[in-house]
Amino acid sequence: MLALSTMPALLWAAPAPPALGTIHLAHASQEGYPFDQRPDFPAGDYLALQCTGPTACALSKSKLTVKAATINSYGGKAPGFVVADKDKSASLFLIRGLAALREGPVTTWYANLNFQHAPFHTTDDSFSSKQILSVEVDKVALEIIGKVGTVVEQACGADQECPTYPSVSWRFRFGGIERTLYSFKGNELGTPIGIDDFVVWIGDIDGDGKPDLVLRPQERSDYLELSLFLSSTLLPGKPWRPSAKFYYWDPANPGC
Repeated sequence: MLALSTMPALLWAAPAPPALGTIHLAHASQEGYPFDQRPDFPAGDYLALQCTGPTACALSKSKLTVKAATINSYGGKAPGFVVADKDKSASLFLIRGLAALREGPVTTWYANLNFQHAPFHTTDDSFSSKQILSVEVDKVALEIIGKVGTVVEQACGADQECPTYPSVSWRFRFGGIERTLYSFKGNELGTPIGIDDFVVWIGDIDGDGKPDLVLRPQERSDYLELSLFLSSTLLPGKPWRPSAKFYYWDPANPGC
């Protein structure tokens, strides 16, 4: 009985050394995203992950362009850059720099097709206590859990009626392993996005047979942020840190 109960944890006991160079994670469209500064990811060849079903995804070659252009900003027309993927109409993300990457099908246990079709359209459901996604990975439950609560405005005096804001702590649970991924506290600018938008993809992108994550860790819904968590970097007793990130804020968005 003991051997059976500890088997899932042993799958993570001795992870293979990650084949990491400089990994770049990106998102783009054929129309292009305006940036007020040159982004920190390069133009050039990428592999785009496109999905035709919730567990059917494949990588294919794509080329990301970064071109100087006049863009619309909050203050009017301004010099900037436009990032575009002219090869793909829609994808979950673009990636380069990971040795295991190859064109073709990618093992996928969950793909957020709503995100692929409309990445800036989040669900209208109210942020509630029911923030759980559970998928089966080789007959073992993988869970992403958001523990929801409220926090009080710290600057509020003791004799005042203090406003409260939502908070959420996102945790990963699989095969006897648990990690806190992110913790957010909402404020007057927005509410953290819910589980239907937080999880973008769960699959095996680094080729070790274990689940990797692409998440959208955002305190509000009016921009786009992605993080890649690789199973090959999940070490016993250590925090799990993202191996690559992407961040996009529309320069025309005043932020309030």
